[in-house]
Amino acid sequence: MKKMLAFILAAALALLPGCNTPAPQAETSQEAPACTLELAGEGLALEPRQEADGVHIPLEMASGEHLTLTCTATPGCQVREAVGATGLVGAVVGEEKLILTAGSVGTDQITVTCGGEGYQDCTVILEVNISAPVLPLVVTCAPLPQAPEGGEEGQLPEEAPPADALAGEEEPEGILDPAIRYEDGKLALPVAASCALLLEAPEETVYTLTAPEGEAAAEVSLHPEGYLAITGLEVGSCAFTLEASHPDWSAVTLAVEVQVSLPALLVTPEAEGFLLDAPSLEQGKNGYRLTLAGLPEEAKVELRQDNQNVAFNLVKEQLSITPKAVGVTKLNLDISCEGFQPLSLEYEFEVTTTKAALTLNGGKSAATVWVEGSISLPIALGAGAELLLDYPKELVEVERVGNTLSVKGIAPGTAVLSATARKEGLADNLQRVTITVTPHQAVAITLGSRSLAGIIGQSQTVRVTTNPADAKVTISGGGSIADCSYSGGVLTVTPFAPGSATIAVTASKAGYTTSTAYINLTVAAQAGKITLWTSPTYLNLSPGEEGSFTIRATPEDVKLELQPASAGVKCQLSGRKVSVQAPGPDEFNSNTLTVMVTVTASKEGFPEATATVSVTVKMPRDTSNYTRRVFEIVNQERAKVGAAPLVYMDDIQDAADLRAREIQTKFSHTRPNGESCSTAVIPYGYSGCGENIHMGTTTPEAAMTSWMNSPGHKRNILDTSYYGIVVGYDSNAWVQLFIPTWAVGSCTYCTGCTTKGSGHGCNSNPALCRCDCAACKKLRENSTCTLCTGCTNTKSNHGCNADPARCTCTCDACKKLRENPFCTLCNGCTKTGSNHGCNADPARCTCTCDTCKMLREACTLCPGCTNTKPNHGCTGDPATCTCTCDLCKTLGNFYRPCTICTGCTATGPNHGCIGDPRTCYCTCDGCKKLKEDFQNSLPCLVCTDCTKTGSNHGCTGDPATCTCDCAGCEKWRQLESSKPDPTPQPQPEPEPTPEPEPTPEPEPEPQPEPEPEPTPEPTPEPPPAEEEAAPPADGSGEAPAP
Repeated sequence: MKKMLAFILAAALALLPGCNTPAPQAETSQEAPACTLELAGEGLALEPRQEADGVHIPLEMASGEHLTLTCTATPGCQVREAVGATGLVGAVVGEEKLILTAGSVGTDQITVTCGGEGYQDCTVILEVNISAPVLPLVVTCAPLPQAPEGGEEGQLPEEAPPADALAGEEEPEGILDPAIRYEDGKLALPVAASCALLLEAPEETVYTLTAPEGEAAAEVSLHPEGYLAITGLEVGSCAFTLEASHPDWSAVTLAVEVQVSLPALLVTPEAEGFLLDAPSLEQGKNGYRLTLAGLPEEAKVELRQDNQNVAFNLVKEQLSITPKAVGVTKLNLDISCEGFQPLSLEYEFEVTTTKAALTLNGGKSAATVWVEGSISLPIALGAGAELLLDYPKELVEVERVGNTLSVKGIAPGTAVLSATARKEGLADNLQRVTITVTPHQAVAITLGSRSLAGIIGQSQTVRVTTNPADAKVTISGGGSIADCSYSGGVLTVTPFAPGSATIAVTASKAGYTTSTAYINLTVAAQAGKITLWTSPTYLNLSPGEEGSFTIRATPEDVKLELQPASAGVKCQLSGRKVSVQAPGPDEFNSNTLTVMVTVTASKEGFPEATATVSVTVKMPRDTSNYTRRVFEIVNQERAKVGAAPLVYMDDIQDAADLRAREIQTKFSHTRPNGESCSTAVIPYGYSGCGENIHMGTTTPEAAMTSWMNSPGHKRNILDTSYYGIVVGYDSNAWVQLFIPTWAVGSCTYCTGCTTKGSGHGCNSNPALCRCDCAACKKLRENSTCTLCTGCTNTKSNHGCNADPARCTCTCDACKKLRENPFCTLCNGCTKTGSNHGCNADPARCTCTCDTCKMLREACTLCPGCTNTKPNHGCTGDPATCTCTCDLCKTLGNFYRPCTICTGCTATGPNHGCIGDPRTCYCTCDGCKKLKEDFQNSLPCLVCTDCTKTGSNHGCTGDPATCTCDCAGCEKWRQLESSKPDPTPQPQPEPEPTPEPEPTPEPEPEPQPEPEPEPTPEPTPEPPPAEEEAAPPADGSGEAPAP
């Protein structure tokens, strides 16, 4: 166990040989005082030893460990140097600190010298013992991996994600039963439940399991994939141990105690009309209910109450509550169900007379506020009533301002704000709001290890955890000796050369301060041994396809030799690269061919080393008609609900095929480069799209069945706002891209724009246009300069700058601005000319005149801000301002009403309004009505002459079945019915007394009838689901806003 020690060293000159000799002085002078030094750090011995050459202190470190010691010296003295004896420990002297880095196993002595002018030096010798690091073993409890179809438990299918990965789901691992808990070697597990203990350790770690003996309460097995599978068998307890060993680390033993119990009944009581933790009922009022959500049908519920002031009636899982008389009634609910632990619920219902009127936060029971931020909660209090407030003052501050409560966050946590309305003659009315106070602070980073002792060619993993969990993580450094990659919270490090490096792990998130943590990596050369490895370690090829892999080896001057391959696989070695060509489809009989390619490395005096690469060749299935088959099924499903068929968008087939390949790398609506899926269609002139994704099935019918069984995917498939579709397929990865109607057609904003539709950044003012097409770029380049007043240049990037001191434009107007003897950057500046430090941004102005000093101290972003220093959080936008002055906080709490869409009831910025009902994704009632009115205003697209707008008014496109009552459809039906028969019947010969007989009406030829399907009743269009800027993870992404 490492200890903390702070000690003071006072070294006299006579006791320290080798110290500096003082200069000769007069007989009356005194000897210079001794320097003192105080060190503090982990691992220092409790008892330092005083020897002739200084004070010796033992110090224990692990190989690769990074240790910082605090150095506090006598004022006027400082640590001058720290020198190692063997070089196994690196020592760096910093400002009041000493940084030590341990190398390979062994011992070293670090001599620390401290001194100063007028003081005698003192010496401390750190005796460092470096031991092998303890094997880093991380154990995580997770759901047991499910067996894929046709495979064994815990294995993943080839070319697909886990078999339980549903279409559009990004987390196929499942959810852990809340009754399963693992902490500090103790595992709680219900009977018949299973879980996995995931083992994370360096490669080449060997596990030895000692399972429970006899008829144990749980079954424990070690899976080859690197986890422990545990299943509860019967009520009881048992224990097992797992030893983890590694040639380069000290072994560790994991001891786990398993407690197996009956599973708990997961019943969630939900109250309606009263607070669950303080049930208060009003006499004579109805509508009180308690729902036992999750109650099994076979469960038995026994009700026990101590009086009849309240009547209870239980029907299935719903308990109706009727208050009869004033008083308190205690209710016990005893719930039992075979195979579960019994559950007992107890409530005390208080029946009161009429309560004082009170509505808190509009009836909403939850709110969120930042530390140092403020929010306003509306409150409606009855006339003559007194308001009493109770809240944790260490978390929030609450102040009543008129009909609102102003809540300020003080510290992170969960605060319950209780408001009670009290009026004489009426019962108290208590209401609560749970307020979550979240920190505005730096992103926290937790690393599974801060030091790695790597072995060439062997990968190690480090778990990276951030708070908040959705912070963006980037990795840098280490590239000179190791390959580093990050995915899913795990950093993988694969060394390829000896040496040492620092790996930086950086986490960032909007609204938080970016943080960086470091990992020290040391990679030692393996003496007398050849290390050989390949990248990649396997190749999957199609018949006739070519591939390659790279060889890395230490020492670098080894001789490489390629062994001949078999089964028609051709290989060629060139330098450190091996080219591989698969045989053609006629050269092997089976559907799959697997061949091992072997490379041998040799050098005189070294044992030979080999590396193998697995080459798999698969005959491709005939999938040429897969995408068209999905397209056919989509339109069949749309026809069933009366939706118009989609058009197949051949021009963006490449985009769909690309997305099918991308989701095999990252199964998400976010592309591997971090962009939204909708950006895949931008190069083809479309500014947005919707997307469905799916993996794991092998036929179009199976993929469509999965999509249609998911509400989000089904909504995309049947959405009437879409114009076209394109389908991508690759190796059991399926993608549907939907192009909305508003994205089709020519741009009407910028002349010559080649981007289709609207909402892609075009603006009639070229200075505000953000479209990336060549025509719009040219318009912007030829637009009038907006940086310098009077500039006669018409192209951008010609040297103009809002600061004349930095303007390099050569036009006469800009020259005149630069020659102005008076400062034009800061209002009231008393200096003349330019380049004297003025800047239009007071935060960057360095002018020393009194006016500029005053401008720098005053806030110019938010009107009325009382802060006087720059960079205090003001942005000029209440939605993004983080200033802590009272005025800015008040402005930030009241978002402005929407001015974009007429009738919008939402407030504040970024709520989805765009001003175009085709692209607006605001969810307020006003915008919903705008979108509905827009859809209903569109002309009928089914019958050509129909004079009605919207849909579901009877048009079918066939006069025989059209029931629309407009004049156009009626006329069309009459014309169709009056057309002559194409094969008229022969006329009879005229009689002696001819009299014309009416020509019989021609009967239409029989047409083949489709299979009878029930005609769906027209249903009102559901309100649009709440959309986000990017499609949600379940694949039900609507067309994103431009």
